[in-house]
Amino acid sequence: MRVVIVGAGPAGLNLAYLLKCRVPAIEIDVLEQNAPDATFGFGLVFSDRALDFLAQNDPETLQAIKPALEHWRDSILYLNGREIRIDGQGYNSIGRLRLLQILRERAASVGIVPKYNHVIDDLDALGPADLIVGADGANSIVRRSREADFGTGITLLTNRFAWYGTTKRFEALSHTFVQNELGTFNAHHHRHAPDMSTVVIEMDGTTYFRAGFETMPLDQAQALCERIFADKITSTTADRPQLKKLMATLAAGDLVIIPAADRLARDLTDLLILARDMHTAGAGLCSLAEPVVDTSGDFAEVVLAVLG
Repeated sequence: MRVVIVGAGPAGLNLAYLLKCRVPAIEIDVLEQNAPDATFGFGLVFSDRALDFLAQNDPETLQAIKPALEHWRDSILYLNGREIRIDGQGYNSIGRLRLLQILRERAASVGIVPKYNHVIDDLDALGPADLIVGADGANSIVRRSREADFGTGITLLTNRFAWYGTTKRFEALSHTFVQNELGTFNAHHHRHAPDMSTVVIEMDGTTYFRAGFETMPLDQAQALCERIFADKITSTTADRPQLKKLMATLAAGDLVIIPAADRLARDLTDLLILARDMHTAGAGLCSLAEPVVDTSGDFAEVVLAVLG
């Protein structure tokens, strides 16, 4: 009997291992279009319940991945300035690349070596097979080749996503919601190793186009996302003790000079609040990079009105 598994992701590798363990005489070919250490995404999350299923069907593999798992009990929502904790469900995460390495080792232990950089354009090229398994993701060639038979299809919705990795350590699986002049954003973030975390930035289509992400270079898009989620995603905190110290010591006639607005404020709303607070204290604010941001002169009220 010959089985062909298209895709050497976690599902394809684990299935190959399990089939070989249960039926040693079976011939199994695993074909993957990408290189061995290519991966898309940084970390994966499994509930405790999902690991219970793995424990029932493949306890040896569970023991192999356990040392690399991060674990927590809560999930956290950050919404409208509030922290909302949801408990009662355990979660576990692991770096996707580390998981692939472990599963590849498991497969090799039973004699299965995937064929990488092997692109499949036509299922007929697979040759005679008693079973073909599509484990090749959302754009599966197996699914697309038999859509009518399977009754499957793909519907594109409007939300946009970007995946990032960061060395910032997050306490738990979290969602941070931010609404500003550009629109509404959600960051999904969790750690997947002691010193690494996954951050997925999500936004609706209207926000995506209004913010200019469609034509924005990747480095600028990343910088904008970092500013939007500065409190949670970067090492910047909402406390900002040095800024508090500055605001507490301002006196009438003082002038605060900044190299650029984004070095002081996280967004336009934040800039307006700080500028108004300084104006109330009798102090002015001047940005060297944006001449329009200057509340030190006679037109301070006009500038504040424009910013607002």
